Amino acid sequence: MPSPFSDTFHLDKIASITLTDARSSVASMKVSSTYTAGLLRREVSDMTLTVAGRSTGSRFSSTYSYSADGRLGAVDQTWDSTRSGVTTSQQVYEYDQHGRLTRVGGNEGAGTPFVTLATCAYGASTIVEEVAASGGLRAKSFEYTLDTEGRVTRYSLTLEGREDETDVTTITYRDGKIVREENRIEDTIYPIKVTVTDYNDAGLPVKEVETTYDKHMKLNYQSTRTFEYVMDASDNWVQRREYEERGDTKELAATAARVIVYVNK
Repeated sequence: MPSPFSDTFHLDKIASITLTDARSSVASMKVSSTYTAGLLRREVSDMTLTVAGRSTGSRFSSTYSYSADGRLGAVDQTWDSTRSGVTTSQQVYEYDQHGRLTRVGGNEGAGTPFVTLATCAYGASTIVEEVAASGGLRAKSFEYTLDTEGRVTRYSLTLEGREDETDVTTITYRDGKIVREENRIEDTIYPIKVTVTDYNDAGLPVKEVETTYDKHMKLNYQSTRTFEYVMDASDNWVQRREYEERGDTKELAATAARVIVYVNK
């Protein structure tokens, strides 16, 4: 399922977006996205890692095709890595008579078998997504709960073989806009982790507090991240600064910049 939220608005007015993201002095990423009539057509991600003066890179590119009514039909992907060379894959999307996504199939390149990657089933106010095991990852399922306006208000993740663990996210809206997202995980690692994300009026995350507890709900650790934005005249962000807060200190953790080219501009 696609994410229920987007940090980019007025896609029908956008021709391209180039994102540059730097999280440290050794890692950087550049993502170039091209749009036509509000639909993402191609996306290229270039990642560079520099260690001890030596750089390695990889490029991940995706080309999107759509039906006449704008439904995503297929995604063709290419992964070009300095270490492992070039690999390709394809995903194909199928829908029911109501236009709802029902199946995602795919392969790992020419000559490889076409298999089911995911399926979706629909209830009156729920969607259940089953994702097949692949690439060494466990099979998993998501269950989404929708409100009367079709917005996701809750979703849960269950991993095959770990059904006794829980991963639940609840979403709060106000005046039609998301204002808070709370994720709660209970497993053998944390064993309890709660992440609360607050959003501003533009629908962008501005604060994220991650807290871990022991099984008796005694505090183990807490971290806070905050985000600041510079917006353009079309209400899209063009600069983002991410900070980590520890006590009274506030340190810059990452920066990102976007060059947005609008149609007929």
